[in-house]
Amino acid sequence: MSSVQRFWKHYTTFPENTPEHVSNYAAFHPFDLEFLKEQYPHFFDEITQLKGRKLQERLKFERHLLQVNGMYKLDHKNKMVKDEEHIHIWAPEPYTGNLEQAKLLIMLVNPSFDPKYHPSEYEKRVKFDNLHLDLPNYSPYEFTDGKLNKENSLNWHYHYMYQYIEQEIVYFHPNQLFTLQYYPYPSYSRDDVTFYNELLPSQVAAVETVREAMAKGMSLIARSTDRTRWLAHIPELAQYDKLFVFTNYKQPSLHPNEVLRYDTYRKKDILNMKGLLKETRKKDW
Repeated sequence: MSSVQRFWKHYTTFPENTPEHVSNYAAFHPFDLEFLKEQYPHFFDEITQLKGRKLQERLKFERHLLQVNGMYKLDHKNKMVKDEEHIHIWAPEPYTGNLEQAKLLIMLVNPSFDPKYHPSEYEKRVKFDNLHLDLPNYSPYEFTDGKLNKENSLNWHYHYMYQYIEQEIVYFHPNQLFTLQYYPYPSYSRDDVTFYNELLPSQVAAVETVREAMAKGMSLIARSTDRTRWLAHIPELAQYDKLFVFTNYKQPSLHPNEVLRYDTYRKKDILNMKGLLKETRKKDW
């Protein structure tokens, strides 16, 4: 079992849409919460008691708390968050799949947050339950008994990842694809989760899982613009010959024209000048 799977088995409180859940910071993994209280006690102080850098960090943490806890109502006319009266807890999504069966690991930054969409209680329950299975299915609310629901409008993984594998390979089991988040909690902006001076325990588990995948000789893919987040904590990743990058920085995709081996990516301008980029890209994919 991978480090990230072992870690999330300790996340045992189901995300309930209640004020008590919010006041107890229960959206966070208990180990992450303990770490935050020890390393960043000012996050939990009254805003009126802070100033300078601590105040700015506290305000940023507060904004992220509102996102994780869904404390808002959407003004549909003006397409903006109107107030903070509504509560809808978002379940963390640290990973999908299991490392034991995976052949490909997708390295992402963090689950996206969209105030126009709330995960249903069913979807939230599936994600929560998936964290406690020894060998979870890749995306159980998208795959049932190994059969794919291609019509699911929320099936992001299929439309941007799995369909391109499906086109090239006769059979590829969903569990052979493993996705891993650098930061496991939803946020509207990546900037909202990058001001910590140290990695959260959940992030340490994610970093260790990448190293475990490297030891297994798995292919890894990261977004070209976000690879530095992983490389900063796994410097040996830069020399790993099975590291690839998504070249579409807005929307990662396994389309053959949007994936490059990292070594190829670093040489792409020279290869393009020599007319070898297209051939090398095809070989890499």
